[in-house]
Amino acid sequence: MLGRAVQWYPNVAEVPGNFTGEVRHTVTYRSADELKGKRVLVVGAGNSGCDIACDVARSADHAVISMRRGYWFIPKHLFGRPVDTIAASGPKLPMWLEQRVFGALLRLLNGDPRRLGLQSPCGVPEVGHVV
Repeated sequence: MLGRAVQWYPNVAEVPGNFTGEVRHTVTYRSADELKGKRVLVVGAGNSGCDIACDVARSADHAVISMRRGYWFIPKHLFGRPVDTIAASGPKLPMWLEQRVFGALLRLLNGDPRRLGLQSPCGVPEVGHVV
């Protein structure tokens, strides 16, 4: 499953060698049922790649994600609310303090990503890539 595109125009990489499996782009993905019982490699940790990786982790025989660097992963919901509504309703803090508090909260919620074989995120939240 590949996720490289700009505005819905798929950019599917050529796979060298004798790969006999299926190569797909995220624009063709509709449901985790399509990949049920398969071994899936999701290439890329953009929003679509992460959404698909979460879906297929529950239905595929084996699912992995390939990322070029570490990312800050933000849950979609926290305490039963969409995360962006929590952030918008919170107190206004200086940016440096907001980044430290947010980073500490993400580390508390997600733990160390290295325990899952992922790289540590680079930079601070809101500066490094956030998914």
